[in-house]
Amino acid sequence: MKKETLKHMAMPIVCMLMAATMMSCGSDEAPVPQTLLVRADITRQTPDIYKSIVFDADGVRSESEGGTESMWYYQLSDEKLTRVTYEIYRYDAATATDDAAVYARRVHYVAADATSDTAQVVLPKGDYRVLVFADAVDKQTKASAVYNTSNLKAVIASVNPYPSEIQERECFAGNASISFEESRTLAVNVAPATARLRFVTTDFADFVSSGGNISGLKAKIVYKQYIATGYDVSEMEPNQFITGYSFNPILNEYVVDVMGWEFVADYLLSHKDAETNIIADLYIYDESGREVSHFANIDIPLMRGKETIVRGCLLTHSYGDSNGMPIDENFTGEYVINVEI
Repeated sequence: MKKETLKHMAMPIVCMLMAATMMSCGSDEAPVPQTLLVRADITRQTPDIYKSIVFDADGVRSESEGGTESMWYYQLSDEKLTRVTYEIYRYDAATATDDAAVYARRVHYVAADATSDTAQVVLPKGDYRVLVFADAVDKQTKASAVYNTSNLKAVIASVNPYPSEIQERECFAGNASISFEESRTLAVNVAPATARLRFVTTDFADFVSSGGNISGLKAKIVYKQYIATGYDVSEMEPNQFITGYSFNPILNEYVVDVMGWEFVADYLLSHKDAETNIIADLYIYDESGREVSHFANIDIPLMRGKETIVRGCLLTHSYGDSNGMPIDENFTGEYVINVEI
C-alpha cells in the first residue's frame, strides 16, 4: 500500500512540473517577426511660385507673392537614377525619442523619375521610427555628386564641386512613426526638402541686339549669409550651415520665352514651416572673363517645396558694388571669406 500511494502521489507532481516547464518555455519565446512594407511616395511636381522679386530698369526692387510666370519642371537625364534610403529606429513613444543606433537600413536605386518605391523589412513587434531620403545618383557609380546619406540624421550636402545637373541638388525626405504589431504597409510621404531659386533675365533681346554673345556667358553666385549644408530627416530640418559660399553654376540651355531667359537656378535646403532668407550676389561674365553685369545684396526669401524667382534686366544693368569679383575658371565651388560689398 505504501509503494502504491507514493506512486499515485508522484503522478500529479510530474504533471505539474511538465506544465510549469511548458509555461516557462512559452514566456521566454522571442516574438514572431512580422513583415513591414515601407512605401515611399515621392512628391515630384512643378513647385508653386512662392515669391517673385522683380528689378525694373532703374534697379528698383518689388516683391510679390505667387505669380503667373511660366514654371519649369527639371528632369534628370538618362545618366541618373534616384536613390531611396531607408533607416528604421526603435522608438520610445512615451518620450518621442529614437534609439541612437539604426535598427535596419535599406538602399534602393530606381528610375530617375520614380514617384514610388517599397522596402521590405522583417521586424519584431514594437514601436519604430522610419526615415526616408531620396536623391539623384549617377547610374554607373551609384554615387551622388551632392548628398552623403550614410546617416539620415546627419545628411551632408557637398558644396564642392557643383553638380553638372542642377536637379542633383534637389532632394526629398519624410518620416513616420509606427506601433508595429503585425504585417502591414506603412506609407511615408517623401516631400521636397529643398526650395528652388531661379534667375530670369528679361533683357535677352536687348543684350543680343547690342552685340552680346550668350554662347560664352558664365555666371557666379555668392551666398553671403548662412546656407544649409546638413539635414536631419528625423526632425525634417537643416542641422548644419556654412557662410560665404560661392560657385559657378552651369547655365541652363538657352530656352527663351515671352517672360525672358531663365539661365541660372539652384536648390537649397530650407526650413520646414518657416521662410528661409538668404542674401546673394549674382555676377555675369563674357567668354573672356570680363564682367558683363552684377547684382549685389539680393535679399531672397525661400520656402520649402516652392520656388522664388528673381527677374529683371540682369544682362544689361548692374546694381551695387561688384568689388571686382572675378570669374573662377578652375573650380565649381569654394568658400569665400569676408566678402566686402
